[in-house]
This record gives sequence, C-alpha cells and structure tokens, in this order.
Amino acid sequence: MGEEDALPSVRNLSLDYQRRLATSLTVTSEFDLYRPEKDPWPPGATEYSVSFSVSWFRPEAKEAPDGDAQILGELSRDAADADGYVTARVGSANLIVADIYERSLFEALDARSGDLAHIGGAILDIGSGELAAELLRIVDGVGQNLLIVNTVQIDEPFRGLSFGLIGTGLLLQHLCKSSGGVAALYPMKPGAQDEDRDTSYARLSAYWSRLGFELFQDNVHVLDLATVTLDRKMHDLLA
Repeated sequence: MGEEDALPSVRNLSLDYQRRLATSLTVTSEFDLYRPEKDPWPPGATEYSVSFSVSWFRPEAKEAPDGDAQILGELSRDAADADGYVTARVGSANLIVADIYERSLFEALDARSGDLAHIGGAILDIGSGELAAELLRIVDGVGQNLLIVNTVQIDEPFRGLSFGLIGTGLLLQHLCKSSGGVAALYPMKPGAQDEDRDTSYARLSAYWSRLGFELFQDNVHVLDLATVTLDRKMHDLLA
C-alpha cells in the first residue's frame, strides 16, 4: 500500500469519537482442541486465536466535529451496511490457556516458541512441572486458570487508543470471571534483535503495566486475576 492509499489514524479523531470506538470494542475468539494423533506438541496448552473489532455508525459531516466524518468514512472503505453501521477489524491476539495439572506443560510451551519457553521457565518448577513456589507466594489464588498472553497486534490505523489492552482485558475478564487465576506475559516485540531488546522490553513493560501486569522474575510479568486490579485498570482505560 502506497502512502497515497494509507488510511488515517484513529489518534486524529476527537476525544468523543475515540471513547465511542474504545467502548464499542468486541472480542471474538476460537480455540484448537488438542488432538494427540495430529498435534505436533505435547498436551498442556490450548491456543486461542483472537480478533478485535470496533463499530460505529458512519456520521454525516455536519454531525461530527474536526474531520471525524472524513476519518471514519475512509476507515470504513465502503464497509457500512444499508443503515450506515460499520464493523472494522482492528487487530488480533494469541492467548494460551495452560493446564496447570499437566506435567508436560513446559514441553508444550517450549515446542511452540522460545518466548513461551522463557515464560514457562519463569512461572513453572521445571523439575516437578508445577507452578513455581515464588509465584504461589505472591498471588491470592491461581484457581484453575493460567493464561499466557503470547502475542497482541493492532493494525496501524487503529493504534494509539489502547485497543490491545482493552481487548486483552475483556478476554481475561471473561475467561476468569468466576474462578480467578493468573495471567503471564513476556513484554518483548517478536523478533526483536539484541540491540533492540532492552528498548522493546522497557516500552512494553510500561504498556502492559496499564492493565496491571507487574514484574515477577526473569523479565516475565504477571497479573493476579483473583484481585480487583484488572477491573480497576479496565475502568480507567474505558473512562
């Protein structure tokens, strides 16, 4: 896509329309059931493929200030229905739901990627296959859920309004709404080279802290889902 075809950024919308888009964000997910006869890795982890979308009614120019109508019109690219309602995909994510009672959990993570193996090495006792004692000491209750945020990607025109945080938060709230748990991630841009890794880690650590993730060990960050931290952070993001 050439510069002349580049889509405008939602960062240039008025604050009113930025809030409207943020509160309209929806999450769609699907997961792959483990099938021993076909899957190339050990059991213990279920992958969720996630899509983030926002929606709006395409406004008339006279109804929207500061060029909002033009920006939203270009972003819709004739995708509105007969009533002028637009749904736009803004990004995607990959989440791992880990079985904390499966002894091959680390092997299941290690088979998928080096970053997932790094997370597994920090939060698991590799020898026993159980959660690390250090993790159990700092969380209120793991419950049945260990969720690993593997990747989150927001498309360029829709960056800057925290859609990645909001979408991930909605998904975590849904998956752990009754039984608590803990979420973990390694704040690093996929494929970052050695000279860029420190910068990437610092930037993404600050980004994910806005959802409540805190440093655990080995640059792996965790979020206790049995507390009110996530709900409070989501309230702030959507305010």
